[in-house]
Amino acid sequence: MSCRAVTAAQDCGQQGSSAPVCAFRLQSCPLQNRCTHADRRWVTRHFDEEALKKANEAATPTRMIRRMATVEPTFATLKRMLNRGRFACWGLKSASSEYSLGVLSYNLMRAINVLGVKGMLERLA
Repeated sequence: MSCRAVTAAQDCGQQGSSAPVCAFRLQSCPLQNRCTHADRRWVTRHFDEEALKKANEAATPTRMIRRMATVEPTFATLKRMLNRGRFACWGLKSASSEYSLGVLSYNLMRAINVLGVKGMLERLA
């Protein structure tokens, strides 16, 4: 036996409403113990449910491993360089400047590691 859903207009005799409700009153529905423990049925959705679903589908284990291998070490190094993520100054402008200097020093360090000191000096000259 399946629960028959009809529109609220058919259930209560009103016109214009199209919210699905149980054809039986929930207190007398023989399938109530299978479908809900509540007085009424509520369907809720997150505002960005489609975007969240898309992000979850894109988050495959291989992509997460690749992300961890490429992105996470960068931010871990920046955090270590910037006093464990705490800024030495107050204010958004000062903190932004401090972070920018940290990113610049990280990029210079990476360039020196890739090119070597001599290669870096040749490129800068």
